[in-house]
Amino acid sequence: MKRKFSRVLTLILLLSLVISNVSLAQIMFTDVDENHWAKEYVEDVVKQGFMYGYNDGTFRPGGNVNKIQALTMVSKLMDYTKEDLDVARNKYDNFVKQFPLSEGEKDILSFALYKEIVYEDLVTNTYFKDGKATDAEKLEVCVYLVRAMGLEEEARKGGGVLLFKDAEWIPDKACPYLHILIQKKILDSKGDSEGKFNPFQPITRGAMAKMLSLANADMDKNPQKELPVVEPKPVQPPVEDTEVQPLPIELNVKPEGNEILGNIVAKAGDFVIIESIDKKDSYKIVSNTSITVNGNTSTKESLEKGMTVKITVKEGNILSSIESESTNDILSGKILGVNLGANPSIKLESDDNTVKTVYLAEDTKVLVNGKSSLLFTLRENDTVKVEVINNLGIKIVVESLNGSLKGTIVEKNIEDDYLLVVEREDGSEHEYTLDKNVNIMRNGSQANFEQLRRKDVVNINLANGLVTDVDAMSVKGEDEGYIKGILISDEPQLIIGMENGKEETYDIMKSAFIKVDGKIVDIYGLRLGQYANVKLESDEIVELKIVTKKGK
Repeated sequence: MKRKFSRVLTLILLLSLVISNVSLAQIMFTDVDENHWAKEYVEDVVKQGFMYGYNDGTFRPGGNVNKIQALTMVSKLMDYTKEDLDVARNKYDNFVKQFPLSEGEKDILSFALYKEIVYEDLVTNTYFKDGKATDAEKLEVCVYLVRAMGLEEEARKGGGVLLFKDAEWIPDKACPYLHILIQKKILDSKGDSEGKFNPFQPITRGAMAKMLSLANADMDKNPQKELPVVEPKPVQPPVEDTEVQPLPIELNVKPEGNEILGNIVAKAGDFVIIESIDKKDSYKIVSNTSITVNGNTSTKESLEKGMTVKITVKEGNILSSIESESTNDILSGKILGVNLGANPSIKLESDDNTVKTVYLAEDTKVLVNGKSSLLFTLRENDTVKVEVINNLGIKIVVESLNGSLKGTIVEKNIEDDYLLVVEREDGSEHEYTLDKNVNIMRNGSQANFEQLRRKDVVNINLANGLVTDVDAMSVKGEDEGYIKGILISDEPQLIIGMENGKEETYDIMKSAFIKVDGKIVDIYGLRLGQYANVKLESDEIVELKIVTKKGK
């Protein structure tokens, strides 16, 4: 009942403005008409005394809310008394008086600190710039609401997958706060019209009105226990923290000089999201953050997605320093995982056994077994090479353990295993090992390894990195040139020199049809320097004609 009675006076005064069939927002504010999406929420928060309009008769639903204003509005959900403000101000007076605030604003900031809605280090480092309060961001307002509603402990127990298209921009430890607000229908699980949450976007007065109205309705329906009064705690040496912690941009206190190595996932205003080997977190760049790129002092604008960085973090995830080197490299290894989210990346175990995450450019080229492919087709443990330019992967070349491919036989080898070197669709060559039980077909008939020919077109199936099936087709062709070499053996060969200076070696089929100036002969009738026209099946000569060429 306390929450209801504390706003009776405001409600009585406002009721006098009610006119039949005309909304309160329309009466009070010229920029919130009957069709405005936030109309009902604006009406409600004004009735409740959470928000007010401007002297010119506007509400300005598209205007931004600064951090002090956001704390003021959220704190009103808690129905504080003058006694509450006096106790809080007495405790935090020395801290709040250093900021350019009115006395009323100092009271509210003291109360928010007293109730642990916000913390001193965040206020010191992020709340003011050039003597003015900075804009409140959507994510931090969500955290304030959860704490003011007394739902923080419940939020920490929750979980699930956020469906926002920009979910990767949301720090892992912030997700439970958003989940609880989605469950309470204060947030829409589908996000905005583009499916995004926009965590670091400044919150507007219209959005603030909606969240406050819905939060207040939920609190009236499901009253929570009063937040406990926080007594001062003696300073203790740091101990290992095994509890689930709340949002890192607010509570995750780190000792000065704590170093982290990771990759920049995204940037948003003064925030960078960095993924290290064990977590992903957001960090705040402040005016005295030291930024170094390639050994030179730089600015936050020079930081790019994908950069590998070493950061030094102080209290409240505030960056003391950030160092990066632009990377141009080719990384080789095996795939450990692929991230298909808003900031796609590939994680690989490199040849030196180190684990690396490479963030990808928007137009990254993906090739699988020599064929253009898509990122979602990549599989764990496949062999991969990633070309990295300016810290972003621009080309991924994958040799899959399983699947199929098409190409042309370039070479056959018999060493410890039967091997085929195949030229794939992109012109690259790769050596494949045949399974001992491989099934080979050629021109529609069962065949063996010896019957496969260079230049045969093949379709190959792979399982666990070995060739299990080969379906080969010979390719008909023609060539001509001077005979540069003759090999007479069980597998006779002919070397043909073309007029462009190139030479090609062909096997001669034992049943090949050979004519010299119109006469049928065998291989012994061939001579060096003769000009030959040959018909081919792959790399085998099936017909050869020698024509006397004038001017030889």
